[in-house]
Amino acid sequence: MKNKILLTAFLLLSVPFVALADDGLAESLIPFTAIVIPFVALLLALVFFWRYSYCKEQIRARVIEKALESGRDLPDDFWTPKKKKKKFQDEIAYLGIGIGFSFMGYMSGEFVFTGVGIIFLIMGVGGLLVYWLRKSSKETSKDDSDNGEQ
Repeated sequence: MKNKILLTAFLLLSVPFVALADDGLAESLIPFTAIVIPFVALLLALVFFWRYSYCKEQIRARVIEKALESGRDLPDDFWTPKKKKKKFQDEIAYLGIGIGFSFMGYMSGEFVFTGVGIIFLIMGVGGLLVYWLRKSSKETSKDDSDNGEQ
């Protein structure tokens, strides 16, 4: 998921550079900064969030280590996994973003938006294929284990 977020951020950051290739830099410096600064701020927020998550995991590991050293038992709900977001929803979101960018590029006549939309569409379709393949392999392994027990 982190790689997809980084890829999305870098793709969105690259759009203004492609648009600036046609115009002079001095004429479009203010619109360029107005477009890029929000994405840079978002990227910095993501970096701080990942740093916070890493520190939180390290603190959790220290708590486990100290509890085991002192011989204390950890609470029962301590080992329960976090509720994860469904991959299916992520891939549908990528498809929606891709369709939106492609439609915007088609309507405006700009190839930049259509290209970004195609990238998101490919990411969404690829993710859906992986989701369906994993789902079918889980069902197949489940059926095999049921047949083996009988």
